[in-house]
Formats: sequence, C-alpha cells, structure tokens
Amino acid sequence: MKFFVINHDKKADTKVENNGWVLSSKSKGKLSWFYLKTPKTKEVTHSKGPKVRYYTHFVYGIGHINRRGEFKGIALFDPHIRLSVFVATLIGVAYSSMKLHIGLIWAILFYLLVLFLSSGDDERLMCCCKSMFEL
Repeated sequence: MKFFVINHDKKADTKVENNGWVLSSKSKGKLSWFYLKTPKTKEVTHSKGPKVRYYTHFVYGIGHINRRGEFKGIALFDPHIRLSVFVATLIGVAYSSMKLHIGLIWAILFYLLVLFLSSGDDERLMCCCKSMFEL
C-alpha cells in the first residue's frame, strides 16, 4: 500500500500494452482507478537446491484526478496475496489466543513487516506505473 501522485490529465479510459506489461485505467466522474499486470517473471530461489518459480504481479490503484491534472490516490500491490496472509495470521493468532483483538494486533504488525520488506519492489512497480501512464 502506497500513496501516489501521477501527472495524468486524461480522463478517458485507456489500455496500454508494452512488452507484456498491461496498464488499464478507467474514470467515472471524479473517481479513477487503474490496474497494472506485469509479465511472468522468473524467480530462482536457492534454498534446498535451485527452484524456479514464475510470478505475475498486480498493482491496483484508486484515486481522483484534480484540476491540475494530477492523479492522486492509493496503490495496492498484490492484494490477493497480502490479504490472504493478513487473514491467515488473524485467524491463527485469534484462534490460539482465543481473543480477536490480539489476533488483529499481530496481523497488523505482520502486515506492516511485509510492507517494510517489500517496499523496494513496490517502489519499482510504482515507477513502472508512472512510466506506463506517460506512454
């Protein structure tokens, strides 16, 4: 999750494809949203031998376009994965401690840790979003 400001004065619906990257943006009144889908990337991990995995990342953003042509809002990075980790942590800790508020606190702390560890990748994906909007 990251706040963003993109110079984007077009309020028309757009779809841009560039080398497997897909950016689609839509507007309705003052509300605008976009999503970015990356091409399949190969990631190799070397724990217990080399393993090759293929990932596709998603970025969803929602916000508004102001009078100066700036698109301001909030971006969510791989929300389906991060939300499932948040819910699994919430359910696991709440079940083991028998207290919902303890599970919620630990789930929020764990989510903040995930945000901190993935901030570099999120920044790279947001830069790709900005460059795709300029096309």
